[in-house]
Amino acid sequence: MLIVFAVLLLSSQRMASPASATEFRQPPCSITISAPQTVKSKAPITIVVRLTNTSGRIQTLVNSTPACDYKAEIRDSNGGLAPKISGKLRERCLGRTGKEPSAPIALEPNEWIEDSVDISSLLYDVTRPDTYTVQLSRDFPILLGTISLKSNKIKIIVTN
Repeated sequence: MLIVFAVLLLSSQRMASPASATEFRQPPCSITISAPQTVKSKAPITIVVRLTNTSGRIQTLVNSTPACDYKAEIRDSNGGLAPKISGKLRERCLGRTGKEPSAPIALEPNEWIEDSVDISSLLYDVTRPDTYTVQLSRDFPILLGTISLKSNKIKIIVTN
């Protein structure tokens, strides 16, 4: 009975608002990142992350810590993945010793929030002098699942 009700509810919402089906194909938010173009080896590399509601509706999200909320893909100048470092942060992100999520944040259409993320806290070793390409992603809940939002790609040059 509950399953039939859920199917009827979803069907009625689809018929009542045909544009809503199309709207869910578009990401509800965008992620834009920026960072200094050049940094010295072993210095912290801080990325500024702006998450913007690009939909026509209020979007609600829950943050824990930026290092746990975002995943990174960091590649060296040869296209290989940057080496990973120890997993203490991973344990914290899985909830074993980490901070509890904060209260939900409601973003109005076109509203944004900014965070900063230290790349070294994302389990990657980027201390070797090289040019790295960085892209962040974040899982975002939508109706009946989640999507992975991806940021723009930036280049960071690590020097001696």
